[in-house]
Amino acid sequence: MAQDSFVPDARVPTSVGSVEIILRVVAGTPNVYEARYSFDVLNGGGAILDVRSGNLVPHLTGAQITQTKAFMDAMLTKAQGAIG
Repeated sequence: MAQDSFVPDARVPTSVGSVEIILRVVAGTPNVYEARYSFDVLNGGGAILDVRSGNLVPHLTGAQITQTKAFMDAMLTKAQGAIG
């Protein structure tokens, strides 16, 4: 957002408040997987300076991908069990 001011921008990122991870699996042969992330970059006063988001997969190791797929497959199986 643009700011109409000649005051120097003293915004300095100091922390991340929370991270949101969204995992999605679509049943198929094979299943299709998606993992996304989002987090707020905060200043010292807790104001949001930036929101970062994107594809989580490039940030995961091979082992993490394998484990996450296994978890997602288990949750898909549980969800399918809910329909009888």
